[in-house]
Amino acid sequence: MPTSSSDTLNLLLQRLGLAALVAGMCWLSSILTRGDEGVSAIWLTNGLVLGLLLKTRDAEWPGLALAALLGNFVANAIALPTPLLGAGLALCNSLEVLLAAHLLRRFAGERLDLASPRNLGGFLLIALLLAPALTAVAGTLLLTVNLGLDDATTVLTTFVGWLAEIGRAH
Repeated sequence: MPTSSSDTLNLLLQRLGLAALVAGMCWLSSILTRGDEGVSAIWLTNGLVLGLLLKTRDAEWPGLALAALLGNFVANAIALPTPLLGAGLALCNSLEVLLAAHLLRRFAGERLDLASPRNLGGFLLIALLLAPALTAVAGTLLLTVNLGLDDATTVLTTFVGWLAEIGRAH
């Protein structure tokens, strides 16, 4: 917790820096790797934010998550056709990272040692399969509502989105 006005300013600048970094990474992922289905194949941002969350105390998570959400939203506002869709997808990314971090913290405690086969298996299951699968469904619902996708396209987009989530660097 900041103890002086200079500490508060320093913390605010750190969070704004994170938001800018997230926005830049999101924008690059959107521009450079977007496929025909509208899904980006690489999304480095969630891996960065998950790593930050897992390296910090739980009390710091709200500020980090809000900074990441802001960065996601700014990038989506630039790259996507509607603000509602951009806000929804930014929220999906933030929830994915928070869910993965929370479950991993409960599973492995304060120190996630990926050299341990048990922890590595839990990380792969939670961060690369479970959390991305849930947010792929939520993201597809947002895309369906906002872009008017038909049922077949919705199923395909969900599957492609989930595969892209698995391939993202977490």
